[in-house]
Amino acid sequence: YMNTAGNHALAKGGSGDVLCGILTGLYAQGKEALQAAAAAVYVHACAADELIQRMDAYSIQPNDLIAVLSDTYRKLKR
Repeated sequence: YMNTAGNHALAKGGSGDVLCGILTGLYAQGKEALQAAAAAVYVHACAADELIQRMDAYSIQPNDLIAVLSDTYRKLKR
């Protein structure tokens, strides 16, 4: 798999923790490990892409990613 979403706002401490939380949440819901990992990477990246449209990449913090996850999931379900 290759993810083409996301941006450099994810290159900071704590971003990987958010990714891990998304991944374990999907895995706990019964997704296969590879499916959960691929989906988590994409959701994480899409959340960052959503944020970079309204914030500077250097000011985006991990808690900002968490705050937009619900909107990100909603958009991806369409």
